[in-house]
Amino acid sequence: MLMAVHSGINMTDSIIMYFKRGANQKALEISEQLLKEYSAHPLAVEWLYGQGLMYKYNMNELSRAEEIFNEVIKKYPEH
Repeated sequence: MLMAVHSGINMTDSIIMYFKRGANQKALEISEQLLKEYSAHPLAVEWLYGQGLMYKYNMNELSRAEEIFNEVIKKYPEH
Protein backbone atom coordinates (compact mmCIF):
# COMPACT_ATOMS: atom_id res chain seq x y z
CA MET A 1 0.00 0.00 0.00
CA LEU A 2 2.88 2.38 0.70
CA MET A 3 4.00 2.15 -2.93
CA ALA A 4 0.47 2.90 -4.14
CA VAL A 5 0.23 5.93 -1.87
CA HIS A 6 3.65 7.20 -2.97
CA SER A 7 2.85 6.68 -6.67
CA GLY A 8 -0.53 8.34 -6.27
CA ILE A 9 0.99 11.43 -4.69
CA ASN A 10 3.65 11.72 -7.40
CA MET A 11 1.04 11.32 -10.11
CA THR A 12 -1.19 13.90 -8.45
CA ASP A 13 1.70 16.34 -8.76
CA SER A 14 1.85 15.47 -12.47
CA ILE A 15 -1.87 16.18 -12.89
CA ILE A 16 -1.45 19.58 -11.25
CA MET A 17 1.59 20.38 -13.39
CA TYR A 18 -0.23 19.60 -16.64
CA PHE A 19 -3.35 21.41 -15.44
CA LYS A 20 -1.35 24.57 -14.69
CA ARG A 21 0.21 24.39 -18.16
CA GLY A 22 -3.22 24.18 -19.76
CA ALA A 23 -2.61 20.60 -20.93
CA ASN A 24 -6.04 19.45 -19.80
CA GLN A 25 -6.15 16.32 -21.94
CA LYS A 26 -2.87 15.04 -20.48
CA ALA A 27 -4.05 15.84 -16.95
CA LEU A 28 -7.28 13.93 -17.64
CA GLU A 29 -5.37 10.95 -19.02
CA ILE A 30 -3.22 10.73 -15.91
CA SER A 31 -6.16 11.06 -13.53
CA GLU A 32 -8.06 8.40 -15.49
CA GLN A 33 -5.06 6.08 -15.26
CA LEU A 34 -4.85 6.67 -11.52
CA LEU A 35 -8.54 5.95 -11.04
CA LYS A 36 -8.16 2.65 -12.90
CA GLU A 37 -5.02 1.55 -11.07
CA TYR A 38 -5.74 2.93 -7.59
CA SER A 39 -9.53 3.11 -7.32
CA ALA A 40 -9.41 2.57 -3.54
CA HIS A 41 -6.73 5.22 -2.96
CA PRO A 42 -7.70 7.97 -0.49
CA LEU A 43 -7.08 10.59 -3.21
CA ALA A 44 -9.37 8.91 -5.76
CA VAL A 45 -12.25 11.23 -4.92
CA GLU A 46 -9.98 14.23 -5.53
CA TRP A 47 -8.84 12.88 -8.90
CA LEU A 48 -12.40 12.33 -10.04
CA TYR A 49 -13.60 15.70 -8.72
CA GLY A 50 -10.64 17.36 -10.43
CA GLN A 51 -11.76 15.86 -13.73
CA GLY A 52 -15.15 17.47 -13.25
CA LEU A 53 -13.55 20.83 -12.56
CA MET A 54 -11.38 20.60 -15.68
CA TYR A 55 -14.37 19.72 -17.86
CA LYS A 56 -16.47 22.52 -16.38
CA TYR A 57 -14.06 25.42 -16.15
CA ASN A 58 -11.25 24.68 -18.59
CA MET A 59 -13.00 22.80 -21.36
CA ASN A 60 -16.52 24.21 -21.05
CA GLU A 61 -18.01 20.70 -21.35
CA LEU A 62 -20.76 21.19 -18.82
CA SER A 63 -22.69 17.99 -19.48
CA ARG A 64 -19.55 15.87 -19.03
CA ALA A 65 -18.69 17.81 -15.88
CA GLU A 66 -22.18 17.16 -14.51
CA GLU A 67 -21.80 13.42 -15.21
CA ILE A 68 -18.54 13.34 -13.30
CA PHE A 69 -19.90 15.35 -10.36
CA ASN A 70 -22.85 12.94 -10.16
CA GLU A 71 -20.37 10.04 -10.17
CA VAL A 72 -18.50 11.69 -7.29
CA ILE A 73 -21.74 11.96 -5.29
CA LYS A 74 -22.65 8.37 -6.04
CA LYS A 75 -19.24 6.83 -5.30
CA TYR A 76 -18.20 9.12 -2.45
CA PRO A 77 -21.36 10.32 -0.66
CA GLU A 78 -19.37 11.17 2.46
CA HIS A 79 -17.50 13.95 0.64
